[in-house]
Amino acid sequence: MAKIKIHLFGKHSHRTPLSYAVYQRLFSPYVEFVDDIKNADVVASGTFTDFRRNARELAALEHSPRFLVLSEEPYWDVCWDPVFEHRHGDVSKGDSTVVFQRVNHTNSSIYSFVNLPYYITTDNEFYARYAWFFKRNATFRAKDWLAHWQRCRYREAYLVERRLEEKHLVDRPDLSMWSYSVLRTQLAERVFTFDNSGEGLVAGFRWRDDVRRQKLPDWHLDKIQMLDGQAQLINALENTHQRDYVSEKLFDGFALQGIPIYSADKDHSLFRLLPNPACINLFGHSFEQAAEAIDNFAVDSEFAEQYTENQQQLALLFSQPWQLHEERARVVREVVNVLYQL
Repeated sequence: MAKIKIHLFGKHSHRTPLSYAVYQRLFSPYVEFVDDIKNADVVASGTFTDFRRNARELAALEHSPRFLVLSEEPYWDVCWDPVFEHRHGDVSKGDSTVVFQRVNHTNSSIYSFVNLPYYITTDNEFYARYAWFFKRNATFRAKDWLAHWQRCRYREAYLVERRLEEKHLVDRPDLSMWSYSVLRTQLAERVFTFDNSGEGLVAGFRWRDDVRRQKLPDWHLDKIQMLDGQAQLINALENTHQRDYVSEKLFDGFALQGIPIYSADKDHSLFRLLPNPACINLFGHSFEQAAEAIDNFAVDSEFAEQYTENQQQLALLFSQPWQLHEERARVVREVVNVLYQL
């Protein structure tokens, strides 16, 4: 069977399973990536806004490629696409219309992971770093964690983009999806000082930084160097609560020896990763309730035992690299099935 020729199109095309180097190698038996859109069987991006912005150009193509939105980011889905749960869509500009298919966390099983959440499979660095950190952390016992948290420089740490605009307050309760950009910004504001001289550390775009963290040469390493062993509580709130969406934020909280501030409903995948998670779970909380829960939180021996067990569970998870290979293979199979059905 001939390979499917795919052209990655638009400013958001770098955020799909098709765009990462580790995945492109695995797609190579099925897919050929082409630079010239005129040679493409499939034109793919991470959000329909790339198609909407360029509808005239795309509709004018002499051949008839298929158009695919392969989204890995529930935040983009819920904030930018009012009908993201539907597979079929179209966008128009003037008298030009582009018909496309959309595939995402909500309407496909691509991201319904077995052992490792999708996002941390997109770069080998995540797995390698977590394997080292959790092996280190698994040597701690409950009494060690209690002593460590007493020594932390900061009680709370937030590495977040400052977002307070109403456009970020888009929820879909019918799909168990809630946006948390504003809540985590509000929580960060409680402890923000310009020179980080207080009990809280706050950093990120639109606080004191003019550059988005993703523009740094290695934003994840920068976060590690800033936070490892420095904070008792570490913000891990996702951009969007979605059952199968778990980014690096949760793992960073534990890996960097903090207690994650998270949000997960009872059917969230957090509870498959850690049946008894030692974190502050803010699900269903207003800002006032969340702030109160954080302010009143105190560690004790029982919590430290629970946290110790979590670290050992995570050390085991990241000591079995074949699971990384199996998870990537599963994602590739799911995506290839979508491509063949376009």
